[in-house]
Amino acid sequence: MRFDEIVDGMLDQSCAEVFGDTLRHPGLPTGSVTCGHVAVIGFSGIHHRGHVGVALPVGTARRLHPLGEDRDESLVSDYVGELVNQILGRVKVQFERYGLEVHAGTPVVLRGLELSIHACGNRSVTGCVVEAAGGSLQVWIDVLTPDEITFEVEPVASPEEHAEPGETLLF
Repeated sequence: MRFDEIVDGMLDQSCAEVFGDTLRHPGLPTGSVTCGHVAVIGFSGIHHRGHVGVALPVGTARRLHPLGEDRDESLVSDYVGELVNQILGRVKVQFERYGLEVHAGTPVVLRGLELSIHACGNRSVTGCVVEAAGGSLQVWIDVLTPDEITFEVEPVASPEEHAEPGETLLF
């Protein structure tokens, strides 16, 4: 299976796991969109690097907050950062199933901006619009490989033990 085919399938599965049984539309709106919150987290591996992002209006961020709408703005921003972190966690698990390491950065959350999403290289950004219970939001993944090449990746025959998303690890 080609690397770009794998990446294209990761986002929908990750959104389904994070947002549950929601309606998801492939693709992103064209042009710029005014966003209340945007969170981005970078990642890298030996043969790839990129970022995962989420953008949503203020009202949607407040309604999605697990403790309810009436939260301080800093708590809402933290939650948006946690959303993108959860999505990347699921993407990371999917990369590891193919024997590819992913090293994640720290989420960055920005508030109140015009957003226009463009790819890091010649490859297009994989994105979707999620219709969650609290409103709609945009989620995307952009992966850059050396010289924008695609290479063949096969699932690992017997993957090492990896934690599943949401699993608690005790050291």
